[in-house]
Amino acid sequence: MKMDELIAGYEPLLARLIDESDGATYRAFYLLPNPEVKLNVEQNRQFQSIYLIGILERSHLACMTFLARSHRWLKTCQTAIETSNILGFAASLRGFLESAADGFDVIGYLPGALKNSFEPIYLLLYEADECNHPAIIIKELEDRLIHYAFATRQPKIGPSMPHHVAKSQADYIRAFEKFGAPGAGNLYADLCALTHPSSESVNCFLIEGDHLVSFTAQHDDTSIEVILRTYEECIANMFQYSLNSALVALAYLSRLNSDWIGPRDMEVNAIGGTRSQLKQVDEFVRTRREGGAHPAGLRRQLQSLISSLGMEQRPE
Repeated sequence: MKMDELIAGYEPLLARLIDESDGATYRAFYLLPNPEVKLNVEQNRQFQSIYLIGILERSHLACMTFLARSHRWLKTCQTAIETSNILGFAASLRGFLESAADGFDVIGYLPGALKNSFEPIYLLLYEADECNHPAIIIKELEDRLIHYAFATRQPKIGPSMPHHVAKSQADYIRAFEKFGAPGAGNLYADLCALTHPSSESVNCFLIEGDHLVSFTAQHDDTSIEVILRTYEECIANMFQYSLNSALVALAYLSRLNSDWIGPRDMEVNAIGGTRSQLKQVDEFVRTRREGGAHPAGLRRQLQSLISSLGMEQRPE
């Protein structure tokens, strides 16, 4: 599928999710226990619930910031195509590729992690009287979320935190290409050549003939079309593996917290085995509710936990 068709297909959905989520607030990961409060077994379980809510908050926020960032780049790509601006197109497509590869480190991992942990997460959050809560192992997810939110170039002098150390863009793109975006490395190199002062960013305005060179300011359409045709499969997979992963993750998260915006089922059912997986989740939730568990949104749940534990906001 061509890039303009992909943008036209995704843009309304991304725009709606971003607009409806605008103003969403997150609180749990800014909380610390009051050191003067000694936690008993039940309070310790409640504290673990708050910790888990914080992970879910980070997950939802990661999806939304990733989709917002991607949406901005894709809108700019579309404008550059429509106005025949090869340099603007190269810069914005490079931005989308970097965003997709960087975000995929956590966004690509998130749907599977939520699917595999959905039932124990649900039980811990919404069935407080259940004695035998299964263990929830989410360290890998937590590490990836921290890296996504905080990774940056570290100071040469002084301490650094391991999950805050940014990988090189080549590392992100290499992993993305290995997963299923063939040619992503070559595409990135071509886009960099156009956006940097280089021979490529000069030659896109030249036409060479027999013993002569002509300057042309109307060659952008051809240059854009060459990139789109050469890397059509890579670009299509960039959309699929990054945006689809975020959309599926939001479908799981909105089932864990009714306050969060997610896509409609019909908007994600065609993605892999999502239809059957969401049906399994919904059947599990239905059976638990029939047994007496009627979950409210996490905001109400969190406020109750905060009150019982004497939590305080962590200073920024």
